[in-house]
Amino acid sequence: SLLTAPIELAGDWGRMLPRSADLVVERMRHACLDGVRLISDRQPARLRIDEHTSGTPAIWLHPGDSDMAWIIVDIGERDWSKLAYQFGHELGHVLANSW
Repeated sequence: SLLTAPIELAGDWGRMLPRSADLVVERMRHACLDGVRLISDRQPARLRIDEHTSGTPAIWLHPGDSDMAWIIVDIGERDWSKLAYQFGHELGHVLANSW
């Protein structure tokens, strides 16, 4: 389910510690989804969180890799509150199956 799908970090995280970014994403995922009944048959099997150095947060649609929700974020170095906000917002789109 969306709550248990493996998360992979991709992109340019610079000098940020991947484990720290992963902790922020996991905590935000639980804050958003704990207690939510996930019944859709279109839930991704995995999540990719891709840090871009410019641009806007988004969901990237990939017809050839339809079991993965690809979330793009653009945060400053160690700007964990921005990561939590951007990830949580984009996760809402994934939850609504608009990914």
